[in-house]
Amino acid sequence: TDIISRREETYHRGIKVLSREEESTGQVSIHDREKGISREMAKYLAYDQYTHTTLLEHFLSPSTSLSDFQSGSLTWLGTPPHKRVYHSMVSEERDSIVVSLVTEERVGNSLLEIKKEIRAYSHKPELGYEYTLVNKGQAKISFLFVVEFCFATSGEPLVFKGRSVKVAFQHPSLKIEIETTPETEWWSFPVKTLSQSSRGFELIDQGLVYLPHLKVSLEADEVLKFQIKERITNLAGPK
Repeated sequence: TDIISRREETYHRGIKVLSREEESTGQVSIHDREKGISREMAKYLAYDQYTHTTLLEHFLSPSTSLSDFQSGSLTWLGTPPHKRVYHSMVSEERDSIVVSLVTEERVGNSLLEIKKEIRAYSHKPELGYEYTLVNKGQAKISFLFVVEFCFATSGEPLVFKGRSVKVAFQHPSLKIEIETTPETEWWSFPVKTLSQSSRGFELIDQGLVYLPHLKVSLEADEVLKFQIKERITNLAGPK
């Protein structure tokens, strides 16, 4: 799923972040009232370097945090995910169609081979994703490997560890479960844009991002496999 990313708008220029005193007393000039936003709202005045979409791979410094994603201040060790180019091949098996993607790129001071296999099943509402990362260089490399999932729903920032997460939607009969092997760390945050209307500034929910991630260290020729399953659960059929 693609979701609207955060871009600078003309009306963002000249915005004033109100002080704690101005917020509590309401004693603000007419001009500042028109251009003023709360300190809480100011947290969402951030811009993205890429379009949020599902199955983007990020190779980042191991010190990267959730706040770096929230603020849009990412520095990639390899190719930015929206500029990565894969060689692709499609094959058909008895119960599934498989799309195989492969590329190589410099990550840190070594060469990393990235293989991504996407499997769509004919008999069940599930997609399978398998990543194979191979250090093709001579030097050890360390990085944070993040796979991005985006959904048109709302939620709050989360940090947790586990095998799976269930994503709820406005429609009560629809849930999506994401399961990883091995167990991994997860981040989640809502993408909100600051909009201006006749009522003033307001936050608009654009989507929810989930980020399962692993801290990885690979010696020369070492291989990492990471599997993800995405399945639709609790989907009510036609009556």
